[in-house]
Amino acid sequence: MVRIWEADWRKVRRLNPIVPIVVYPGDEPWREAVGMEVLIDGPEVFRAYVSAFGHHLHDLSKMEDWVLWHEVVIGAWLGVLKYIRHPDFESRLEYILHVRGFARRMCKQSSELLRSSELC
Repeated sequence: MVRIWEADWRKVRRLNPIVPIVVYPGDEPWREAVGMEVLIDGPEVFRAYVSAFGHHLHDLSKMEDWVLWHEVVIGAWLGVLKYIRHPDFESRLEYILHVRGFARRMCKQSSELLRSSELC
């Protein structure tokens, strides 16, 4: 983030927002903090000056599969991440590719209503 902001500052003397996104494909739910402030050590008196720098967490272990398919390409990628360590990964991958192909065919054959949705 610092390097991006340094470049922004040199170019336009402004800092663009950065939204960190964490995609967690673990088998167990995420149990770690969602902010950097818990990682920074120091006296309590300095806590007021520590930036939170939180992140948006996508915990795939808690996410239902239908949520992954809301967007075709991202859904396929998230599906692979979710099941990559699954003992039956090959059949899961086959399913992921089947659903992705079906969704793409639906987009091509759909009415204007479906085309305007976020599936395509």
